[in-house]
Amino acid sequence: MAINKNEPMTLGLMANIDEYLSPKQVSEIFNLSISFLNKLRNDKNRSGAYLPYFKCGKKMLYKLSDLNTWFEENTINGDKHDKKQSH
Repeated sequence: MAINKNEPMTLGLMANIDEYLSPKQVSEIFNLSISFLNKLRNDKNRSGAYLPYFKCGKKMLYKLSDLNTWFEENTINGDKHDKKQSH
C-alpha cells in the first residue's frame, strides 16, 4: 500500500480516536456539568452510577460506547418509575 503524503496518516488506535471524548466534550454533547461528571467519576460507592473513564497522565477521556452503555443502564423509564411510586 502506497502512502499518500497529502492524506492524513492513521494508525490502529488513531483510527478510533473520535470514540474518546474529553470531559468538556461530554459536557457539551450531553448537556452535563463538569462538576457532575467529576462526581460520577469519583463516587465509586454509588451502585450503578460510576461512570467509567480512561486516564492518560493528567488527561481524562470517556469512551463514547461506555457513555452510551452508562446512559442505557441508568435510564429510568416510566413503567419502573411508576411502580416504585405506587408501593
